[in-house]
Amino acid sequence: MRRLVPIGVVLLILSVSAPASGQGIDPQFQADVEKLIEVTGAGRIGAQMASLVSRRLIDNVRKAQPNIPERAIAIISEVLDSEYSKAFTAPDGLRAKLVGIYAKHFTHEDVLALLAFYNTDVGRKLISVLPALAQEGAAAGQEWAAGNMPRIAALMEERLRAEGFTK
Repeated sequence: MRRLVPIGVVLLILSVSAPASGQGIDPQFQADVEKLIEVTGAGRIGAQMASLVSRRLIDNVRKAQPNIPERAIAIISEVLDSEYSKAFTAPDGLRAKLVGIYAKHFTHEDVLALLAFYNTDVGRKLISVLPALAQEGAAAGQEWAAGNMPRIAALMEERLRAEGFTK
C-alpha cells in the first residue's frame, strides 16, 4: 500500500481543480500576473517538480514490478513528462488557474512590487536558485520522512488501536 501513496498524491494534485481562474480579473492585472509567473519561472519550476515526482513514481513501479521492460518505463516517463509539461504551459492548463490564485492572494500593487524585486540582482539570484532549493528541500523532506516514518507509523497505529480502529 505504501507504494501507491505517491501515485495517489500525484493523481490527487492533478485532479483537484483550483476554484480560482484568470477570468474576471482586470486585463492589466492579469497581464502583470502572467508576467510575474513568466519572470519567476513558476510554470517551469512546477514542471520540474512534477518531473521529480514522475521519477519517484517510476522508481516505485520498478520496485513493485522488477521485471517491467525498459521500453514500458520509457513510455511511462515520456507520457508523464509530456502531460506535466502541458499542464504547466498549455493555455487551458494550470497557468490560467495560477493567475487566479495569484490574484486571490496579491493585489495589483503587490504584483508590481514583486516584478520590481525580481528585476533586481537578488531577485534574479532567487529565481536562479529556486529549482535547486526546491530539489534539495524535497530531498531533505524525503530523507526526514524515511528516517521518521517508522516512528510515525507506530504512533498512528498506537493511537488508532487506542481508539479501537485496529486490533
